[in-house]
Amino acid sequence: MKAPSNGWKRMNDESLSTYSLYDLLNNRIPAIRVPQFLSAQEYKAGYFGMVKEANVLQQRFIEEAGVDVVERVRNSIAKAAGIPVRVATEGDRKYFAGLLRVINSPALIHSDYAPYDAPGWKIGQIVSQITWNIFLKQVRGGESVVYNRYWRGKEDDEVFKKTAPSYGYQTLAVENAEFKVIPAVEGDLTFMNSRNFHEVRPLDPPNEEWRYTISSFVGLLPSSAGGPELILWS
Repeated sequence: MKAPSNGWKRMNDESLSTYSLYDLLNNRIPAIRVPQFLSAQEYKAGYFGMVKEANVLQQRFIEEAGVDVVERVRNSIAKAAGIPVRVATEGDRKYFAGLLRVINSPALIHSDYAPYDAPGWKIGQIVSQITWNIFLKQVRGGESVVYNRYWRGKEDDEVFKKTAPSYGYQTLAVENAEFKVIPAVEGDLTFMNSRNFHEVRPLDPPNEEWRYTISSFVGLLPSSAGGPELILWS
């Protein structure tokens, strides 16, 4: 796999294809969007069934909405990628994929990249990481913002990491960086490169509604017994 490029080549919303998926993995584009990946009936039935326990949550969503969202996304990625796509494993233990999240506050500027977040784990062996997200309930505000600025691990942590909340970074980390706003549209499937710094804007009005999403990470393992593959985890 070629080393990631330094600049985004196109800023418009891209559909999911082999071309766009590998462009996103190489940070040549900011995002991918698949409009109405879930129908109104599927996502409205699904989010009302949410409960706290993650695995129970996911199974209840499948039963009430009548759709296995993670499997549908996995199949879509596999079709575009042309290589195997599976839920990540650690030895004989299987990771969880398909986190259902409910928030009513913004998410600070942060980054997600397993080689820095989970060194020593199987997911830490990936060489590129993206994330997919589906919005399950329409809200005002709550847009995602992705910056064309890779997280450099300890180098950035020492300069820009906030002490509280501990996961956030100062705005100086993305000063003058190119960025793209990804609107929260009910039922749409979106992808972005999660190693790029990103944040979630406040809801409008703040703290009075809830933002329902389902998501997981997708990482590229460059070599395995059967060749390169993509793995999912949350």
